[in-house]
Amino acid sequence: GKQRTVPQASQGPSPRQAKKHYIFQKLLISLKNENVSAGSVHPPGKLIVWSLQSISRHFLFDFAEYMRFEAIKTSAYQPLAQVAKKFFGEIKYHTMHANTWVHQLGNGNEESNTKMQDSLNYAWNYALGMFEPGPAEDILIAENIFIGEEALKAQWLEAITPLLEKSNLTIPEKATWAPIYGGRVGKHTEHLQPLLKEMTEVYTIDPSADW
Repeated sequence: GKQRTVPQASQGPSPRQAKKHYIFQKLLISLKNENVSAGSVHPPGKLIVWSLQSISRHFLFDFAEYMRFEAIKTSAYQPLAQVAKKFFGEIKYHTMHANTWVHQLGNGNEESNTKMQDSLNYAWNYALGMFEPGPAEDILIAENIFIGEEALKAQWLEAITPLLEKSNLTIPEKATWAPIYGGRVGKHTEHLQPLLKEMTEVYTIDPSADW
């Protein structure tokens, strides 16, 4: 069959990547060593954990989106396929960025690797929730509009497993997998509403304004 090309981490950091890595390391050191100001939301240690969890989420989500859009490019529903083709290139760069960070931090020192593995473990079951089947999935598969979430998850696992191995990281044991579903039917945690409120605060000042 056709061999799928998956974005890889760069063989050596470019000057721009090296600068980003230096800045990120300085940030981690400053967060770890400096006292927390009175207005800080998170203690330094927790902020480091949150940052690494964000990188893991970035990696897992963007590769799922990459595989999803790649599948949709061949959809029998042409308007959908055209949209996927239009945005596919941008998503590819997102995966390259995520993979570079995971590769660097996973192959860092012992502390860096341990924290990255912990962040991957934390994000894993949330990531599996991205493949929650929709109510009309059987129809979409039958009409060759979409390959289905289970097939997509298999492609995603095939893509990310070798990349994580190269980063000295391992996927959690399958016995621990417990996908967190509910997003497709509007079930969300209490954390979503404050985020939506913050992201829409400018709009809510004057909903009638033309931004």
